[in-house]
Amino acid sequence: MTWSKQLMVLALGLMVVACTPASPGPSQAPPSGGRPAAAGQSQRTAVMAIRLEPNTLALRPPRETFANIDHNRLFNADFATIDDRAVPQPYLVEALPTLNTDNWQVQPDGRMRTTFRFRPNISWHDGTPMTTEDYVFAWRVYSTPEVGLSRQPPFDAIESVTAPDARTLVIDWKRPYPDAAHMAGREVNYPALPRHLLEAYFTPEGIENFVNQPFWAREYIGLGPYREVSWEPGAFIEAVAFDSHVTGRPKIDRIRIVFIGDRNTALANVLAGEVHFTAPTVLGVEQAVTIERDWGPRQGGSVINQFFLWRGIYIQFLPAFQTPRALNDVRVRRALAYTVDKELINEAANSGQALEADYYLPSTSKWGAAVDRGAVKYRLDPRISDQIMRDAGYDKGRDGFYVHPTDGRLMIQLATNSGGSGEQEVATLADEWQKNGFTIEQKIIPAALSLDVESRGSFPGLFVTTNRATERTAVSPIPGNIPNPENNWRGGSQTSWTHPTYTTLVSQFTASLVPDERAEVLSQMARVFTDDVGGISLHFQPTPLAIVAALRGPRAGASETNIWWNVQEWELN
Repeated sequence: MTWSKQLMVLALGLMVVACTPASPGPSQAPPSGGRPAAAGQSQRTAVMAIRLEPNTLALRPPRETFANIDHNRLFNADFATIDDRAVPQPYLVEALPTLNTDNWQVQPDGRMRTTFRFRPNISWHDGTPMTTEDYVFAWRVYSTPEVGLSRQPPFDAIESVTAPDARTLVIDWKRPYPDAAHMAGREVNYPALPRHLLEAYFTPEGIENFVNQPFWAREYIGLGPYREVSWEPGAFIEAVAFDSHVTGRPKIDRIRIVFIGDRNTALANVLAGEVHFTAPTVLGVEQAVTIERDWGPRQGGSVINQFFLWRGIYIQFLPAFQTPRALNDVRVRRALAYTVDKELINEAANSGQALEADYYLPSTSKWGAAVDRGAVKYRLDPRISDQIMRDAGYDKGRDGFYVHPTDGRLMIQLATNSGGSGEQEVATLADEWQKNGFTIEQKIIPAALSLDVESRGSFPGLFVTTNRATERTAVSPIPGNIPNPENNWRGGSQTSWTHPTYTTLVSQFTASLVPDERAEVLSQMARVFTDDVGGISLHFQPTPLAIVAALRGPRAGASETNIWWNVQEWELN
């Protein structure tokens, strides 16, 4: 989209927010499937801002790897929902399977069977009853390679799905799968699909037609607490409370989701009272600080932070691209880690709001305690760094920079993508490292190349980047999953680091079904990664959410939590 078009879209969005009535006028009947709010329920429209207009409202649309955007929770329901403590709670089902019982059986060879009993009277947004045959059909879709999801979890672990009756679903698994009891949360959802709307289009010769059906875009029918009633391209999505929602009608009658791509525009809307809630990435730290300062005297609302993005430094381990070879020496990597001033970087890039990182998962994660036990913590200590470098054979020349007697001066490139706080972080890191004897060449990757997988994977030295603070990121750096020229730069890992012990631990972590056992394995994974300095963790970026005082219900929680997990319970005064 061109800049001029973005401005037009932004202007239209602001006009809609400012000029549209907060609730239907006397002459406007509620849309089909909605009704006036019951006594004690809000009839106001809650206005929620997201940064980008979505391509879909589905949780697992075809050929999308990371389409599970948090706001899609409004329109969808899963087997379970992950609460603010990262604990799965039954949602569509009556209860979650329990390990080693009739509803979760494990065979000696690792194969499993889980059985789910669904609540009665579940219906799609168009009023059609949902049955377990909708899940059987969904499995046919997700397991078809041409749809593009068959190699993603949980589908890559499922062997078959059957429906003994309209409310009972049986899933047979090829191997142990720890999330088999709930399959909820980012990147692991197994949502049902409306068979009555899609089955006719799902034929071997018609896959392209199927994946391009309007259902996936602006004609979405789901099971969630809110039902889409209008979608104004470039402006907003209007939704109403779904009367037949499985746990009861939501308390807020109507929701309008507006698209605001500019953070300062979002700030103005919040301060003007035109937006009640900002979703992740709508605001930056700078805007959040301004809102808190302005709201303080008049208690206009609150700002909470989520922490689900890891920020750190990846190191090049592919021999064909690694320069200098000194990066292959763990002592040099440790010396670099001991001269990173994380507190200074946090203050410069995040106004001090970030959480310090040692490994991929934050203290707010359900695995936070395990990470804290296992991770090697590199705190700023130039004396330790200097001693390590001398042990590795380096001395400082007259100019104060490290030199090796045979390899010469140690020079390392430090790169990042343009935009955001990356350039500031690179400048701060380079300054500190050079003060401590490391010669650093700074490089900023232009936006046009930032999404090019080969450019992203072939950097020579160090690269400052962002990754998701999830289990999926933690289990990614294993052989066969590293992008490189031989596999045409395809693979699920952003880092080229691997380690045989880590690979073994990943296998144990993904196969174990006992939470305490998994926690211990993850603790060991954190130990191996940090001891070998597979990367240098900086912080978990704060993702601020602004919530006006009149909106009650959203609350901060574990990093695995979707802020909308209990949206049906939110209230707007």
